[in-house]
Amino acid sequence: LQNPDCRRAVSAGLRRLLTRFDWDGANLAELYFESLEGHANASRFTPMNDNVRRDFQASFNFDPHDLFDTASPRHHAKDANSLRQFLDWRAALAARMQQEWIAELETLRQVRPDLDLVLTHVDDRYDTHMRDLIGADAARLLPLLDKHDITFLIEDPATLWHLGPERYTDIASKYAPLTAQPQRLAIDINIVERYQDVYPTKQQ
Repeated sequence: LQNPDCRRAVSAGLRRLLTRFDWDGANLAELYFESLEGHANASRFTPMNDNVRRDFQASFNFDPHDLFDTASPRHHAKDANSLRQFLDWRAALAARMQQEWIAELETLRQVRPDLDLVLTHVDDRYDTHMRDLIGADAARLLPLLDKHDITFLIEDPATLWHLGPERYTDIASKYAPLTAQPQRLAIDINIVERYQDVYPTKQQ
């Protein structure tokens, strides 16, 4: 979505879809980056397309590709500061994308005034690794609840699925202090067997 042509095509397709049918709402779900292995697996780490590399280099004067080039002095194993710059920039980019697409969906309320809007966002307050792994930063987005009529739907990440249902109380305690709009918070409940190589929720 950092490629302007791609973004325009997605925007046009989204508008066609949401105006074609009388939807109850739209869920902007998990708009951040791959993968749960983070920078440890360069083959799955995103974003790393030309648009992203140019944008980052314009601000920080190095190509983020260098972080994965073992011959470069900026390789992540040698230069933790450069890696931190990119991971922080990447989280800010994910937040900016989410804000842009929320605003995009808001404009559709001009023709669909009753359209309910949900932002699904993986938890990064209980499992704090999520921010660096996939660019998720909930605290940066929660102020949007003061400006937009949306529901912020927290999804507990797969890394927590082996825990019992008491984790939902623990997760809630992390988010309540971060917003003055607690009535707009919700959580995605994961309690069923999954096809992935993960443990199901501990049953009580």
